[in-house]
Amino acid sequence: MNIYEKLGEALNVELTDDYKLHATDLEISTWNTADGYEVHIMTEDPTQLDWEYDVYYYEPSFDEVIARIKELQSGSTVYLCDYEQYLPEYEVKDWLAEHYDDDEDEEEDNRSTVEILQDLSNYTRHDG
Repeated sequence: MNIYEKLGEALNVELTDDYKLHATDLEISTWNTADGYEVHIMTEDPTQLDWEYDVYYYEPSFDEVIARIKELQSGSTVYLCDYEQYLPEYEVKDWLAEHYDDDEDEEEDNRSTVEILQDLSNYTRHDG
């Protein structure tokens, strides 16, 4: 599982860079204006932009992107035109370390060899 899959799991969304109009719940991308400027878009519906809420002259921060993703319902799909631009790997790693514990499933693996052998001997012991 890569870092972005872990982030998606932690946020209960699917992150994708495969663009499909009306097939995602949030689009995070850059658009160009008629006069050649680049603007940043975070929108649920690219055909109905809310200019005061969806359009950024400056690139939104990692925290702004995460906050917007958290507004979505569980199971939503998020399109990112560029993972590294909007969710830099080092910030994702820091966020996951602070907010998400993926070691819960590995709890059994942290037992000592002696504990594992004791469990096995208890399992195989027959009362006579």
